[in-house]
Amino acid sequence: MRTDRGPMISLRGGLAKRHFALLLAAATPACGRDSATGPASSDSALQLEAVSATALETTVGEPVNPVPTVIVRSETGQPVPGIKVTFLPLYPSDSAYGDFVTKHIVITNSQGLASPDHWTLGTMSGLHGLEAGILGAHLSDADGGTRHAVAFHAEAKAAAPAALSMSFTGDTVGLPGDELYAPIVRVTDRYGNGASGVTITFSIISGGGSLEKDHDEARWGSASPGTWKLGPKPGLNSFVASAPGLNSVTFKARALNAGAVTWYDLKPQSVRLIVTGSIALCEDGTFELVTVETSDALPGEWLVRQLGTYTLTGTSISLTYSIGVTEQGTLVGDSLSLVHKKLNWVGDPPREWTFARRP
Repeated sequence: MRTDRGPMISLRGGLAKRHFALLLAAATPACGRDSATGPASSDSALQLEAVSATALETTVGEPVNPVPTVIVRSETGQPVPGIKVTFLPLYPSDSAYGDFVTKHIVITNSQGLASPDHWTLGTMSGLHGLEAGILGAHLSDADGGTRHAVAFHAEAKAAAPAALSMSFTGDTVGLPGDELYAPIVRVTDRYGNGASGVTITFSIISGGGSLEKDHDEARWGSASPGTWKLGPKPGLNSFVASAPGLNSVTFKARALNAGAVTWYDLKPQSVRLIVTGSIALCEDGTFELVTVETSDALPGEWLVRQLGTYTLTGTSISLTYSIGVTEQGTLVGDSLSLVHKKLNWVGDPPREWTFARRP
């Protein structure tokens, strides 16, 4: 009888092969990838690169073209198929503005390439971003997503001009012949974004005053006739701003026969949701408060014009609006402070408004 076990092993070849296969599997490192879950940690040497332009332009509400495309390469630079790539909004606000990606999880193809079907921007103009990443990497990581994440940026331009509104009117009272601050017309697209490229025409319709310019091309959502000079007599002054196919807007101002008018401008950042504001104290005891306001919830700006009378006793001033609301404040030197309680937002307490006398 032979003492070596060679023939015995050969007689049990099927069982031996199975044992050998199990031993080989246990001894060999796993190198396969699950396309549904992405590469294993041993694939950290993979690199992600953009192969399409990373700086793009489009119009709000429309898809970005060309669609962002990336390639995944091995450590030696070879394209790697079967790798999961995620495409996600880069900025938290992008989701709130309505940006969306069709098919935001993509598996690289045989050339190692991946791209979403569409990247469509929301209705807010400005800079939007899309992040592509592998291995769970993000640009916000401590290492900036080195080799595993890239960013695409798209500048969303406003759509075609759709509406005109009063953005800033400056002074709306003065003495006959006074030059008022330049009024500004806001030009917006259908989503409320500032639009450019349309010519606004300005025409005097009452009061006999004059405008520095009779037309202006809207840029970044604004156009202006320049300085507005009131007519030679007391009374209503007005002009209209118009453009083909858009609504017209009428600006009004009063030329007073009431002695001196002193203006105070609202200090920046002193009031939430107020773009600008001014108050005119007329020598005859009347006043006008003009503010341009915005909303947290809605696009655009609104002009609020309030009239009334005031009394000044020492440094204490009391304003009574035409609807009967009264407010108190102080007038010391060039500083006017009011505890404003009219037209406050729901839930807001009265706020102290601080104005500075105009030089």
